[in-house]
Amino acid sequence: EPELHDEELPSYDEVNLPGYRERHEHTPVVSYCIYQIARRFQTITPSAIDTLHRPRYRVSARRSSLFSKKADFILTRVPAGRATALGECKETNVATMSFDKHGKLPWMPRATISHITSEKSYPMASPNFHDWKFMIDTEPFVWTITDRPASLILVERLSESIVARFSYSTVGTCATRGAEIGRLDIYGGSRSEDQDFIELVLASCQIAIDHYKSTGRHY
Repeated sequence: EPELHDEELPSYDEVNLPGYRERHEHTPVVSYCIYQIARRFQTITPSAIDTLHRPRYRVSARRSSLFSKKADFILTRVPAGRATALGECKETNVATMSFDKHGKLPWMPRATISHITSEKSYPMASPNFHDWKFMIDTEPFVWTITDRPASLILVERLSESIVARFSYSTVGTCATRGAEIGRLDIYGGSRSEDQDFIELVLASCQIAIDHYKSTGRHY
């Protein structure tokens, strides 16, 4: 029989992939499940037992009205289970989110997040009608959509690393009667302990989700 020899494999130059390709494989610091509990209401609940001490949230959509001056969405902080058991059950509206339907030129999809507790506003814009860009302090961030599986990722532009990923459920934004819309994983490192940052991620994700829903992309 002929001798078998180890064949030398061809060598390849190392490819430098963007940082966000690696980051999402890490264990998220905190994960939330988002449920559509009624036509105008969603709940956002920590998905892991060791994060149940974190607050839950509710997203309320305004009733349809062409002349309404109310925000399109309100993000409300709901006390965690332990706080509720101790009677500390005061709910707090922490942010409003609105699409700017009569924005400045050049026209593009725009939105504004008003973070009530920090008294700051965060303009968002989608110059390419696809990605949603905004700034947190001096750092640029962008929500963009990926496939296989369909998901939204929040990328920190300076480091090109992913800080959050929203993965659609099998029914996506067609969810009704308490069904899950999707799961939001946050890989924010030390920022994941910053409640204001978490709430900005939740609020900006809602804008991106609703934008794609309005274009018929329910995933």
